[in-house]
Amino acid sequence: MTDKPTIRAQYGFLILPALDGGLSSIQDWERAALAVLYVKEVRKGAFRYHGVDDDDHLRTFLAHVRAQFVESDDIKLVLDFQPRLLATADDLSHRAHPIESVLLYATWCEHWLNATLISAALGRGLSESDATQMVRDSSIHAKVGWLWRAFSLPDIPDRLRLPVTFLAEVRNEHVHYKWKGHDPDTLTDDASRLKLAIADIRSVIEGLVDFEIVRIVAEHIATADRLFRTSIAPLWRDSALQRPQSAPRLVEKP
Repeated sequence: MTDKPTIRAQYGFLILPALDGGLSSIQDWERAALAVLYVKEVRKGAFRYHGVDDDDHLRTFLAHVRAQFVESDDIKLVLDFQPRLLATADDLSHRAHPIESVLLYATWCEHWLNATLISAALGRGLSESDATQMVRDSSIHAKVGWLWRAFSLPDIPDRLRLPVTFLAEVRNEHVHYKWKGHDPDTLTDDASRLKLAIADIRSVIEGLVDFEIVRIVAEHIATADRLFRTSIAPLWRDSALQRPQSAPRLVEKP
């Protein structure tokens, strides 16, 4: 795990040349990294700029990063499990009885919903503890329904929302198992319901990431692209969907 001095040094390496010499003094990947950070900070309300001058906007944000990430003693890391969840779910999706894949895909979807809702809540001024409690106390139907609408987030299309809620229902049937008796003459194959829940879920997940880029953070991405002279939508998408290097592909014995 990275310690605080290392984190401060990494952010200092990233922004100090830009503060001293402008964007021309840093590389393309550094501009893209700062642009992604900009979107994340603006999205959750940690950084706000009320002026109209792009040069001042950029300098103000770099000063914010220096104050909050280089000079601050109060540095927190947020762990993102989504890439590993998705990679492992993909690996297990072809099993004859893909219960593990259902659990992991459903967890990915809930992580995505939670991240979006918590960011919106923080942007509205809720504390981190209240925002966390909010998603903890809410069902999946609330998260894609009234709670989602409460933050004026764009409506999730039915083609994405319905598969996510169905997947969650199938997941819950196994996580919150009730040991209910069944008539053997009418009992259906459990594996077929599991397979149905994940049949098109990979395309749904890709759709959620694209929806996030185009409908939820599009304005922030456009500003970041302009300020940092880059284009981060492909990077945003790849970081959400590509297999992390630390997650080697699972290979099962025949």
